[in-house]
Amino acid sequence: MKFLILFSFPLFFKHLAEGSKVYSVAYSEAAGSSTVPKDKAQSFVLLTSDGGIAGGIILAMQMIITGDVESPLDLAVKGSDKIDEFLTGKGISVQDGVLLTAGLHEALRYWGKASIYSLDELEELLDSGKEAQLT
Repeated sequence: MKFLILFSFPLFFKHLAEGSKVYSVAYSEAAGSSTVPKDKAQSFVLLTSDGGIAGGIILAMQMIITGDVESPLDLAVKGSDKIDEFLTGKGISVQDGVLLTAGLHEALRYWGKASIYSLDELEELLDSGKEAQLT
């Protein structure tokens, strides 16, 4: 199975067909781990979907969520909750978990730092999308 890594939430959303199921995972990585700077832990949200086409290409987006919260995991969960609320409001089913295929994990490690949203930017983006389709 092939995969496509997307670098913005509007692009990810644009590829979802009606009836799609999105798998969402919120997590944090400790400061100084192999992919995180030494001075600060980071908050992540990983979204995967088959785009509503079973056996099709896996769509993936990993984003870093920034903001002023004591716990990086709490920040990731807040970002994930906002995304989940937006997607379910658009009729897209959201489940905890992840779709994986060969090479996706490694590719996300390499390309996963491309999408960075502050919690405020994410909220603003999702609020604008509630009024119209994200483009």
